[in-house]
Amino acid sequence: MYIRLLIVLLFLLTGCSNQDVNGVEGKISTIDQDSNQIIIYLGDSLTKEEKTSMNFDEHEEKIEAFAVNFNQDTTINGEVSQIDELTQGQKVEVSLKGEYKTELVSYDTFTHEQDQLPSYDVEQIKVLPYTMVDLEDTMTVDKGYYGIYIYNSNINNDPVYESMNEPPFESKIQSVNIIMEPREGYINESELLGLEQNETTYILTDHNGIVLKTNSVEEVEKFFVEVD
Repeated sequence: MYIRLLIVLLFLLTGCSNQDVNGVEGKISTIDQDSNQIIIYLGDSLTKEEKTSMNFDEHEEKIEAFAVNFNQDTTINGEVSQIDELTQGQKVEVSLKGEYKTELVSYDTFTHEQDQLPSYDVEQIKVLPYTMVDLEDTMTVDKGYYGIYIYNSNINNDPVYESMNEPPFESKIQSVNIIMEPREGYINESELLGLEQNETTYILTDHNGIVLKTNSVEEVEKFFVEVD
């Protein structure tokens, strides 16, 4: 279970589009089995602060996303082999019937008016494995700030979490994430991050990626004192 100070969509709203002759790469946002349609998210130009606070114009076109229409003839391969094994957040490469054209949409369209999204028929959906680069991309923050990820701890008594509103932390932290159970399945967080079961791990990130991984509260405090 995740106890986060970030919105759930923050995980999806990261990264940028990656296109080549074999298809279009993105993340699954939603799946509608009744209408045989999947919404694919590719990227956006929102800052981490805007995503965290949800303080942005929901009608401004800043998100790259589209819908794909699948049927019984659509090939599903890669990490899974069945339509019902597809799930939100998976990284996929979709082979479209027709040329893909980049179109930006608003957050309102992306979340509430999905029938207005650009739509394509799809020949193949390939589920790709997450890499360390993919995972780090979801953990970054805006330049000049740091994010803290606390694994295998308790929000009620973690010493780092309890100090977030005090020096030397309070002016430097953009996001705090307490993760009691690392994500497994299509994102094997424990394996990628080298987490030890039942041992608290602190991971600090900046705008580029991970800057510190430690089991020591003292090392976390020392890091923030040195960057002050």
